[in-house]
Amino acid sequence: MADSKIFKDILIENIGYRVKDGKCFFCKAKLIPGEYCTCKNAEKINKYFRKINSHLEKVETFNNFFEDKQILAELKKNANTPDLFNGYDLSFYEIENESQKKGFDIVSDYYKNAVKNFLFGTNLIILGNYGTGKTALISVLCNLLTEKFLFDCRFVNIVDLFDIVKASFSSLSIDTLKLIEIYKKADFLFLDDIDKKTPTNYAKELVYSIVNSRVENELPTIITANHDLEDLDKNFYGEATISRLIHKSKIVLFTHKNKRFI
Repeated sequence: MADSKIFKDILIENIGYRVKDGKCFFCKAKLIPGEYCTCKNAEKINKYFRKINSHLEKVETFNNFFEDKQILAELKKNANTPDLFNGYDLSFYEIENESQKKGFDIVSDYYKNAVKNFLFGTNLIILGNYGTGKTALISVLCNLLTEKFLFDCRFVNIVDLFDIVKASFSSLSIDTLKLIEIYKKADFLFLDDIDKKTPTNYAKELVYSIVNSRVENELPTIITANHDLEDLDKNFYGEATISRLIHKSKIVLFTHKNKRFI
């Protein structure tokens, strides 16, 4: 279960103090309890404190009512990861070659630094052939971020995302814009197989809109793809979208063969 002290410690470790001994850490202005300075240097980091404090409110609320299993069940339902990978942690992943080891190490590090990645909006891009374990890894990662940190995670295969949004056009009960906002505002968004289907112009605009919003709000996006970044740029989503994804990201490149055929 998420521990609010862990979040606070990581926040100080990665950003530092903004108030110390009753004064602004930067300009030394005296502050009353609960007040934060708005000097130029302090304001730069205030947004990060606001971001983590907003999540801490949710964590503390959930901790107070954790006996009600429906809370965690609701988070897991919203995450919507494939049932195949429920109950696993990262130790399930079998490492048989150097390609798998390098990729696994990056994903493991991403998980260990989950709060920091949430704080700064660090993306994770996993590229490689079919059957290399990409979906399995991000499914387990999504489950762990949901269960251990109580992050609001959303997992969706890109084909399903296009179908879900398309179906909302003719629905009387679903607001398309509000639906898209869910993907824009999730703490972590997992987009699986983003190159599974050649996108229409609308689909390109949809993905750009989601990615751009998340980049602007420093929210992490995790993607998997079977093509390399150049192909994703030229033949799928264009430079505007792909450049935003790779601007602040960790990249995994699986070079081993399709394990399903071995």
